Amino acid sequence: MQPNVQNILNGWQQSLILYRVTQSHSNDGLITNIEVPIIFKGVVQTLQPEKLQVKPEETRSSKWLQIHTKTSFTLKTNDIIEYNSKRYKVLDILDYSINGYYEYHAVEDF
Repeated sequence: MQPNVQNILNGWQQSLILYRVTQSHSNDGLITNIEVPIIFKGVVQTLQPEKLQVKPEETRSSKWLQIHTKTSFTLKTNDIIEYNSKRYKVLDILDYSINGYYEYHAVEDF
């Protein structure tokens, strides 16, 4: 049996707001971004060191986030979220509800 770490998160969580970004197409063909706030308590931290990606067509550096929370979101992989004025694409959703928490991984979206 795995330990339930839900109570441990209480001392680490802070009030956070993420924005789920969706796009809407208007009748005139314009695309509008719609940002829906997700208010929750959780822990956001760096998932891994920022790494330089060198590809034939470009060079860029990516930032990764790891989010731990006791709250299950309606996020899906490939959703765009905004945190500290930067946009991130949700890559992984890990359901550890049996242990009292959920984990999300996201990479900076360009």
